[in-house]
Amino acid sequence: MAYLVLARKWRPQTFDEVVGQNHIIQTLKNALQNGRLAHAYLFTGPRGIGKTSVARILAKAVNCQEGPTSQPCGQCLLCRQITEGEEIEALREIDGASNRGIEEVRQLRENVKFIPVTGRYKVYIIDEVHMLTPEAFNALLKTLEEPPPHVIFVLVTTEPHRIPLTIVSRCQRFDFRRLSVRELVARLERVAREEKVAITSEALYLIAHQSEGSLRDAESMLDQLISYKGNEIAISDVRAMLGMVSRETFDFFLDIIRRRDTAQGIDLVEELTNAGYDPRQFLRDLMGYLRNLLLVKIHSRPEALIDLTDEEIEKFRMLAEKFTAEELLVIIQIVSKAEEELRRTANPRLVLELTFMRLTRMERILSWEEILSRLEDLYQQVKSMGGKDVPLPISSLVDQPEKEKKELVNDNNLSPEQILQQWSRILEEVKSERRALAEFLLHGELIAVKDGTIILGFPQNLAFSKEGIEKPENRKILEESLKKILQNDYRIKCTLINSRESTSSPSPLEEPMIRKVMEIFQGEIVGVSPISSVEEA
Repeated sequence: MAYLVLARKWRPQTFDEVVGQNHIIQTLKNALQNGRLAHAYLFTGPRGIGKTSVARILAKAVNCQEGPTSQPCGQCLLCRQITEGEEIEALREIDGASNRGIEEVRQLRENVKFIPVTGRYKVYIIDEVHMLTPEAFNALLKTLEEPPPHVIFVLVTTEPHRIPLTIVSRCQRFDFRRLSVRELVARLERVAREEKVAITSEALYLIAHQSEGSLRDAESMLDQLISYKGNEIAISDVRAMLGMVSRETFDFFLDIIRRRDTAQGIDLVEELTNAGYDPRQFLRDLMGYLRNLLLVKIHSRPEALIDLTDEEIEKFRMLAEKFTAEELLVIIQIVSKAEEELRRTANPRLVLELTFMRLTRMERILSWEEILSRLEDLYQQVKSMGGKDVPLPISSLVDQPEKEKKELVNDNNLSPEQILQQWSRILEEVKSERRALAEFLLHGELIAVKDGTIILGFPQNLAFSKEGIEKPENRKILEESLKKILQNDYRIKCTLINSRESTSSPSPLEEPMIRKVMEIFQGEIVGVSPISSVEEA
């Protein structure tokens, strides 16, 4: 007898042998036991998860000499013929891709009229039914809605969204799901045991991951591995056959990032390229590896989310201790961006090299716990310095506590410091009249108070704020607000100033507190701007 591949040899022959579709199997069993069979079924779901197999088992169940039954005997003539795949009257399998026209459907409508000579039912399985033309679907409508009592239709598809709703509404729909890694591993262990193949659990888990929930794909990979390595298979054999990078390579990849060794990262790209690894596959596998690492880092029970052995999870846990969760998130973002770039580039090697450069030149990212700890240390150090007061610009005085705001007496000779103490109230008063004017004031500095005139200075690059305040209507609002808060008439004069004329705070680099912050966080000043507390609308 010719060799039968494992996917066919181990095809389920009874409902109980179907893996991972309990919700569907139980419904069909109950329908058979209670005499509630529908005339049309729609089986949907990804490839290789048992849709056509269940349809064949259903054909056995309704035509078995002991049936209709939820447990077909597998020994009677019809059961054996269906198991062996013979073309019989009781079961007709139609390929929707090659029989998609209206003429084929018309022929089908003629054939369903005749009562079967053998068996109780004619079961028509139309595989890849979404490939039928719109005209063919329309021709099938009436027959599908009211078929003869001896006919059962089973429509099978991987793309249910392409089937007209008029067809879907005439069927009982069953959505088959992808199999979990653990379900696939359990099935593969049984197949390997029966086939007398010694294979490690790590290799089985890797096969299950690569099959993406398809039992047929997993069994085909195992079949190919047996041809490749015989009856003893290790995880390295699986990686070699599938062109996958080893777990040790990914560990080395993370170690390179941790050590910030750009040169060694470029060398690793060279090794991967020379070994013939596909850059796209490498990044896809790396994303899965990083996902597992992040889940182990942040989740208290990662085994509930990661289909790996306890030994592998423990290895991930030890590696995760070397990175913060924030660092892992940034690494994943960079790798994800590289994966997108690979789809558009003609030079995948360059993308990999640039990705390694970005990762190895990435600054260390502190966790929130470390940041809070350093802030606490900073607070204690500043406190020990005696809390030295530092001159502040006008805009930083907006949020002064109320207890520090003093009511003024009627005095025509208020000092700049006294006016600054009331600046928060002045801004609030101006803001209530015209919000934009309050924003202009925040850009200015109090230069002097002389002969009833408040002189405000504006940097050269903020001349528009000076011009905004000098508009007659704005000047009037500001001077009325000054009179209300300061209890005296004051005029406003605006001027442009250079940085050396500014009376605001000294350079941040000269302040002890700023220097200490820069030292603790290893930072640098990239810009200086006043802090605005005027609320946005």
